[in-house]
Amino acid sequence: MDLFISGNGVAQLIITVNCPDAEEITIYQVCVSADANGGEFIHNEYRWLDGTYISPLHSTEVELANGTDNPLISQFDSITGLQGAGVIPADGAIVTIQSNKIAPADTFNFVTPPMTFRFLRTNTLFANTPASVASLIAASSVGVVDQTLAPTIFSSQFAMPVGGNKLYLIYDYRRPTLAELCYGNIDIFDVCCLCDPPERFVATQCRLDGVVNTEVVEGPYAIGEFVELDTSLDGIKIETCTYELTANTTDVATALVTGLSTITDCTDLCQKYTVTNNGGVAEDVEYLNCGGVNETATIQPGTTLDAICARDIVSIGANLVLDLTNCVCEDQFIELKRCVDKQSTGGDLIRYAVDNLSYNVSDIVVISEDPDCLYEITQIGLFGETSNSTVVSVNPSQTCEDACNTYEVTNTSLAAIVIDYGECGSNKTDTITILAGQSELICTSGFITDPIVGATIVWQSCDCDVPDPNFELQECVVDGSTPATVIASWSGFGTVQVGDYVEISGSLCLWEVIAETQDPATDIITARRTDVTGCEDSCDTYTLENLGSITYTVNYLDCAGVQQSVSITPTGVQSVCSSQFLGPPVQVDIVKSFCGCTSP
Repeated sequence: MDLFISGNGVAQLIITVNCPDAEEITIYQVCVSADANGGEFIHNEYRWLDGTYISPLHSTEVELANGTDNPLISQFDSITGLQGAGVIPADGAIVTIQSNKIAPADTFNFVTPPMTFRFLRTNTLFANTPASVASLIAASSVGVVDQTLAPTIFSSQFAMPVGGNKLYLIYDYRRPTLAELCYGNIDIFDVCCLCDPPERFVATQCRLDGVVNTEVVEGPYAIGEFVELDTSLDGIKIETCTYELTANTTDVATALVTGLSTITDCTDLCQKYTVTNNGGVAEDVEYLNCGGVNETATIQPGTTLDAICARDIVSIGANLVLDLTNCVCEDQFIELKRCVDKQSTGGDLIRYAVDNLSYNVSDIVVISEDPDCLYEITQIGLFGETSNSTVVSVNPSQTCEDACNTYEVTNTSLAAIVIDYGECGSNKTDTITILAGQSELICTSGFITDPIVGATIVWQSCDCDVPDPNFELQECVVDGSTPATVIASWSGFGTVQVGDYVEISGSLCLWEVIAETQDPATDIITARRTDVTGCEDSCDTYTLENLGSITYTVNYLDCAGVQQSVSITPTGVQSVCSSQFLGPPVQVDIVKSFCGCTSP
């Protein structure tokens, strides 16, 4: 409605709006169950949520039926009302169907799988008959069972569909009935009349704690096969443990086979154990973990290790007692600690990731949630943690000393302090002086001064705003003298790295790159010599002076790598172009005159 008012006087406007027309909907609660649960009680419930509005809970106690109908209907109730009010959900509202075991009256146990919840919104009317309900179930959608509040409440949620004046909420409590069937590949007579009683077997549980637990099963199996068992004998699988069929027997069956296992040996299983130390000293248990890797756990005297997940026990201390607690192993976790300097505060962080069973304590990893930082694995094989990290790379050759972090260092003393710290990306030590009351940002792989007295060190970040490095260069010489060094910068194409050979401005000499540094540059790299593999490729001019009293011969390699000789009389001086001297006499003084050569 559009309303436009114009005028100068006072006016009173009254608008009356009728309530919107709500659709009338009928909700049917339909429960189907198994004859084996006849006479048991359960509360079938539902409610809905729309924004901040939570509807009243609609709860009905149901006695499950006996009978041979398929499906066996235990409840077919209906309620009609206007949509969006009371227990009738609005379009798009979140509807929760739930089975609630209210003690002490309710005796039915919800088991999933196979029990579940279903729903259907439609204009079709389904009758309270097995055939019609079977059609309803076939047309309905299956919900996802939420077991968060098990074993009391099991539920499922769905968004209220649009369209249709009927909403069916189906509580499907059926379960399959297990039966051994006769099989024949000849004719009907062979199947029906020559069906032998099933063979029975002793099933021995796979476990490493020395406990011998056996059941009796029957069926078309063979000694040596591995099976999963249901020890309840009512068709509901409550046991997920694996057993080996070890012998034949005539005893009565005590368990049902619910599945065949593909393993070929009990050591293919990874199961969960506690380890208790009943002795007076610490003892070790060495075991094969789920990934097939040997691990060792140390148990202190009088304590119990909550869990190890093991496929086999390699060795175990004499006073250690193993106890199987779970036939399957849930996820294991690793503990990760961010690499920061031990003297700092603010950067310590512990995270957890799923253990892929190939990690080792002290491995250095990168995680996707904090990719600029390095983390050290401090514990492996943990249980009950929540993963909040994803490992994207691991480098066992690194250590936390390779991590570069930015710290704010504040001098809290009354005098200047001097701090030595490791330069990022090199093995050099840098030194900084911080005046009293002043703060400095330092990017470092770690503080060498330890302890730093009279200062606070606060971690800032894992990434350092460090300018491009300069390079420490060492002149190539072959005369045995101490080579000159220089700090030079590089701004050309390509990258310069330690081990490269370069030229610098104003010099014909060849220089080797020996380190990266943040020290200020005094020269510029003008060329990268990719054709050079070592200082022996440098050919320079040397002056040779005979300091002895006899004539000496000096052997050397010229610029072409050809061996040459020069004889020098007493007090004589010669100049040669050489890339290498071959054992010159000690009485001959060799000095590099200049870089490069004007003659061979």
